[in-house]
Amino acid sequence: MDKSLRQKAITGVAWTAFNKFGTMIISFVSNIILARLLMPDDFGTIGIMMVFVSFANIFVDGGFSMSLIQKKEANQNDFSSVFYLNLLMSVLLYILLFVSAPIIDSFFSGKAITSMLRVIGLILIFNAFSIIQISRLSISLKFREITVYNLIATSVGVIVAIVMALDNYGVWSLVYKTIITGLILSLILWIRSGWRPARQFSIKSVKGLYRFGGFMFLSTFVEVLYAEIQPIIIGKFFSLGQLGYYTQARKIQEIPANGMVSVINTVAFPIYSKLQDQKEKLAQGIRKSLMAMSYVIIPLMILLIILAKPVVLFLLGDKWEEAYPLLQILSIAGIFRIASGNNMNAIQSIGKGKAFFYIQLAKRGVGLFRIIIGSFFGIMGLMWGFALASFLFWAIDSSFCGKYIGYSFIEQLKNLFPIILLSTLVGVAVYFLGTYVGGGNLFKILFQGVVYATIYISTSLTLKMEGAMLYMDIYYKRKKRHI
Repeated sequence: MDKSLRQKAITGVAWTAFNKFGTMIISFVSNIILARLLMPDDFGTIGIMMVFVSFANIFVDGGFSMSLIQKKEANQNDFSSVFYLNLLMSVLLYILLFVSAPIIDSFFSGKAITSMLRVIGLILIFNAFSIIQISRLSISLKFREITVYNLIATSVGVIVAIVMALDNYGVWSLVYKTIITGLILSLILWIRSGWRPARQFSIKSVKGLYRFGGFMFLSTFVEVLYAEIQPIIIGKFFSLGQLGYYTQARKIQEIPANGMVSVINTVAFPIYSKLQDQKEKLAQGIRKSLMAMSYVIIPLMILLIILAKPVVLFLLGDKWEEAYPLLQILSIAGIFRIASGNNMNAIQSIGKGKAFFYIQLAKRGVGLFRIIIGSFFGIMGLMWGFALASFLFWAIDSSFCGKYIGYSFIEQLKNLFPIILLSTLVGVAVYFLGTYVGGGNLFKILFQGVVYATIYISTSLTLKMEGAMLYMDIYYKRKKRHI
C-alpha cells in the first residue's frame, strides 16, 4: 500500500469511526431514554416492521452501490442510470408495502401495524435519494462529509422521537425517528453533494454493473433474509415482549461489535478494491484489519458476557432483565462475526461477486438448519444456535479467503488465538474478582471494566502482541507528524 493510500485509509478510519460511534452513541443514549419511556412490546413492534423495510431496501439498492465502488472507473452515465433505477424500485416497493400492510398485520395476529407500516415505508423513497451520493463520497474517500451529515440526521431523528415519547405517542415515536432520520440525511446529501443525475439512462451500463452487483444483491438478500428470519420467528411464535428483549440485547451487543467492524470495513472496501490486483499487499491489509478489529472487539465481547446483567439493568431498567442472557449469547457470536465480516469484505473487493453469493448461500443453508432445530428449544435455543452458526460461518468464509487471496482459516486462527486466550483468561479472573465486590450496577461495570482493561492492555503491551503494536505504531506516527 503506497503512502498516500495509507494516509487516506488512516484518515478514513478516523472519520468513519467518529461517524459510526458518534451515530451509535447518539442512538444508544436515545434508546436508553426511550426504553424507560416505552414498553418491550413497542420495541418488538418496530422490530417486526423493520424486517420488511430491510427486505425492501435490498431491492432499492440492488447491489449497485457496491458495484459502483468496486468498479475502477465509474462514470456519470453509470451513476445516473443507477439513480433512476433506485428511485423507480423505491416507489414500486413502497406501493407494494402499502398494499400488503394489512396482510402482514394479519400474519402477526393483528398487531395493529398497518398504518405504521404505510408511514415507515416512506424511508424507502428517502433512501433512494441518498444511495448514489454516499457511493460517490465513499469512492473519493470523503468520509468526513458522510460523518457530519449522518450525525446531523441522527440527532434530529432522536430529538423528535424523545419528544414524541414524552408526549405518549408510544411506538409511533420510533416510527417517526426512522423516517425523519432518513429524510434529513437525504436532504443534506442532495443539497451538499453537488451531484445531479444526467437526463440519460443506459441499459448497457446497468447490465455491466449488474455482473458484479447482481450477485451482491442476491448475496445481500440471502444475508438479510437469514438475519430477519429470527425476529419473524420470535414475533410470530413467541411474543412481542421477547422480540423486544432480543432487539435491545442486539442493540447493546452491536455497539462494540458492529460499530468498529463497520468502521474498518467501510474504509477497507474501497482500499481493498484499489489493491485487488496486488494479492500479497491485499492479504497483508486484510490481516492487519483483522488484528486491529480483534484486539479491541474480542475483549469487549468477553467483558459484555461478564457484565451483561448489570449493563442491562443499569441502562434499560429492571423491566428489561430478561434481555441479559440473550446479550451474553449474542456477545459470544460477536467474537466470530468479526473475522467473518472481514473475509467477506475482502472477497467482494476483488470482484468475486458470484463466489460471494455461493458462499452466502452455503452459510445460510447452515443457518436455516440451526434455526429449525433451535426453535424447538425456545428463544434460548435460537440464540445458542446463532452462536454456533457464527463460528461455522467464519470457517466457511476464511476457507474461500484462503483460496482467492491466500489468507486461510488456519492462519487467521493462529493470528487470533493469542487475543482470544488473553481476553478469556483476563475475563475469568475479573469475573471471580467481581463475586467479592459489592455495590450497585454502575459500580460493578466501572470497577470490573477498568480492572479488565488495565490487565488486558498492560499484558498485551508487555507481550508485544501484534494488535497492540499496530495501535502503538499508529500513535507514534501521528505523534511524529505533530512534532
